[in-house]
Amino acid sequence: MKPDPVVEPHGSLSIDVDTRGAAWTAFDQNPTKMCEGILSAAWSSLSTTNNDFEVSVVLADDAMLQQLNKQYRGKDAPTNVLSFPTDLGDDDRLPDGEPEPLGDIVLSFDTLAHEAADLGIEMRVHFSHLLVHGMLHLIGFDHETDQDAAEMESKEIQILADMGIANPYQVEESMKNS
Repeated sequence: MKPDPVVEPHGSLSIDVDTRGAAWTAFDQNPTKMCEGILSAAWSSLSTTNNDFEVSVVLADDAMLQQLNKQYRGKDAPTNVLSFPTDLGDDDRLPDGEPEPLGDIVLSFDTLAHEAADLGIEMRVHFSHLLVHGMLHLIGFDHETDQDAAEMESKEIQILADMGIANPYQVEESMKNS
């Protein structure tokens, strides 16, 4: 079943959420709606096109993220979020009217919960930050160099501020200094 598009002022963004594990539904009764709200807010700050796109979100646990992290990054440890941008070449044609897939974002409830507790912030705030972070990866942002990291962090801070969420990097820095 195709997800309903979230209509935005520029292009539309269809969001498909696959929730794996009771922890996510205990955290929020409707994790799909929560993801749609966060990604819709991010999309309205990011979209400069009239094209239609889609993104898939998998709400998983440490076991799945550790497996994916090992398989795709060679790191045998869980992580908080992984992004898998779709790499469509010129020869990859989509049927007319189909949204272009941006890719997949996979998040671990376990790591997010531990990190939020360690940082002393609400889980929903940390989740929002990392979902936005994953979305930025899908559209081409990265943090491989200091300049790229600064640009990506600036965009995250702006999007989160528009959502009423404080700069997550100030929170992390204040925890390091305490």
